[in-house]
Amino acid sequence: MTSDVVVDQETEKKSAESEENFFVPKVGEFVKDEGFYLGTYEPQNADGTSSGIVYDLYAEPMRVSNPVGQTILNNFNDSATQLRVEGNGYGGHSVGDYVNAKELNNQLITGDYLEEWVIPTEQMMEQLIESKDLGDFNDTFNNRSGYDTGNWGLTCSEIGGTHVTLVNMEKDHLVTSNVDKSIDQPVSIQLVRLEPVTPEVLAQRESLMQQESQAQMNLDNSGGVSEVDIAKL
Repeated sequence: MTSDVVVDQETEKKSAESEENFFVPKVGEFVKDEGFYLGTYEPQNADGTSSGIVYDLYAEPMRVSNPVGQTILNNFNDSATQLRVEGNGYGGHSVGDYVNAKELNNQLITGDYLEEWVIPTEQMMEQLIESKDLGDFNDTFNNRSGYDTGNWGLTCSEIGGTHVTLVNMEKDHLVTSNVDKSIDQPVSIQLVRLEPVTPEVLAQRESLMQQESQAQMNLDNSGGVSEVDIAKL
């Protein structure tokens, strides 16, 4: 009898984990212990082709700021180091201090990335900008323009080894500038984190989305009356 109970509990646990993995939040939706969902992200190989590896991308709920809530006046080199020293980020996940986008990208492709909060790459920031007005993520940004307001988001994408790309978080499309990695400047630091998605989970998600799409089409074709309502007639 005890054995049967254990099996049932294990089955329920696996079922719950499966449903959680197949669950696809909407872009911009806040997910507890994860952050704001930004969609899937595929790191690219050195030649620009897709690695075929897929991650779920999340933005941390709070931007990094000083103890009184002001935008940080700092440079990239010190920011990366200090973030690591300060410990864990949202959801208890650790904070990584990758020196540049190339290092982070390599870790994502090799599977050595530890699902840490990180300063995003330019490509990740572009995805973040495209999602910033959606769902729960909307109105979480400073929309005042100008370098002095910290409205420029810091990335780990290097230019010539001495500068990093900044992304204007006021715009609805990618607008970039750059700054010397060693020069202090007001910047917004919006950390992101990635979780790997297996091919099996991707396939199941696609199947579920197709089912939902078909159900919506059936509902639209029936004039808004669901199959359950029709069965009651």
